[in-house]
Amino acid sequence: MYKIFTNVRRMNRQFDPWLWGALLVAIVVRLIRLDEAAFWLDETFTVTWVRLPWWEMIRAVLADNHLPLYFIVIKAWICLAGVSPWTLRLPSVLFSWAIVPLTAAIGEVIDGKRTARWAAWFAALSPYLLQHAQDARMYALLGALAAANTLLLGRYLAGQSQRLGWAFVLVNIALLATHYYGVIFLGAEVLALVSLAPGRWRSWVTAAVASCFVVLGVVLCAKLLATSNAGGSYEMGLLPLPGLLWSLISGYTLIPTSPELHAQGARAVVAYLPIAIPSAVAVIVLAAATVHRIQSKALLLLTIIIGVVVLGPFAVGLLFPVAINPRYAMAGVPALLVLLAAGAPETIAQRGRTGAAVALMVVMLIASTLHLADPSHGREQIYVAGKWLDTNIPIGEEILVSSEETAILARFHWPNRRFKIYPAARTMVGRENADQVAADLPFSDPKRAIYLYAREWLSDPSGELLIALKNRYETCPGIEVRAIRILCFLPYRG
Repeated sequence: MYKIFTNVRRMNRQFDPWLWGALLVAIVVRLIRLDEAAFWLDETFTVTWVRLPWWEMIRAVLADNHLPLYFIVIKAWICLAGVSPWTLRLPSVLFSWAIVPLTAAIGEVIDGKRTARWAAWFAALSPYLLQHAQDARMYALLGALAAANTLLLGRYLAGQSQRLGWAFVLVNIALLATHYYGVIFLGAEVLALVSLAPGRWRSWVTAAVASCFVVLGVVLCAKLLATSNAGGSYEMGLLPLPGLLWSLISGYTLIPTSPELHAQGARAVVAYLPIAIPSAVAVIVLAAATVHRIQSKALLLLTIIIGVVVLGPFAVGLLFPVAINPRYAMAGVPALLVLLAAGAPETIAQRGRTGAAVALMVVMLIASTLHLADPSHGREQIYVAGKWLDTNIPIGEEILVSSEETAILARFHWPNRRFKIYPAARTMVGRENADQVAADLPFSDPKRAIYLYAREWLSDPSGELLIALKNRYETCPGIEVRAIRILCFLPYRG
């Protein structure tokens, strides 16, 4: 661990305004509008779990396909700071900010101060890192730990340290206690060592074996405690891999939202191609420049980490019933940013590389600005919907909700209200059953039924139920806000 701090400290021994400017911008950007978005679905799990007693929290976390380190940190933190959107997200801000100097230090080890500067600015402005900085989940911690061990590996392979020791093992233990996909990053580390330092095996094999031994505990947790109900937004098909790679560059503001993908399929991508295609060209230019510039050992280290971390979840998806989400590739982002930074120009006269680096920075600025303009990024406008409910619906009136996920959100944000999932949990409505499900709509109030319709792709992906409801019943005043419709239906009169 001392070696990590030594590298970061040495990098800034002489005041470098470019590096310090990136660090300042990074923390300021991550704090902007930190508490303005309501807790989204995954964050409600974080809040629910950390409010439990310690052992109950750990059991709940493990049973829901997660590992406990992040939640242990957050629970310890809220004992001091309390629970609010700002306090719950602040640790992620700090973890994400730590990625900036760590990424810069990797860049200096790999290719010197120029690459360190570019890497620092890419990390400071990265919309992907910004998104996870303002999210009370474990991904920013995963990225910071991965950056720390990428730095240790880089130092070792560059001959700046003679062996991998206890710091390497401890960071790996923390990685493996943060997320199951830490196993994939560990696999990348071992592959890099076997490929790039086979003749020095005595100086790293003990640390590698000790790290791998911890995987047994992770596998045991997965086998005995976790469920198979896990996954994310992307499933196997034509879009996931390019979509995942684009997300690591642009964050989540320049890709289709989940509702858009479910409603439009591949067509949802078309609107983003005018910015994605030039950005892809810029990335290719910078990557090609890196290939020609840096030492082969450094290049292989970066490409092994990026390749294994990006492709690993797809390999897991072939073997187990889980989906793929861009956030699962967080551990490879520091290496990716250094790879791009190493290809950035040394002088403005290098026009192709200068144009590519500037274009990439502009895309990051646009995406980060869009994120800050809408910190919840298209998710449910909980506060607006809650205000309407408070004004128009008595507390005791039962409200129907369209999916299990919607019910979780509703019960978390409005705990004093009564909700009922309709159609029944895990029921999928299509053309063949929409009319019957609409006819069975329960009216707990003889005058009307209030229906909170959101995350409908989980129960009504083609919208057939909504059409059937509107065809069968007269409507009364409701409200539509982003990602939520609160509908009101009058009883069927024949």
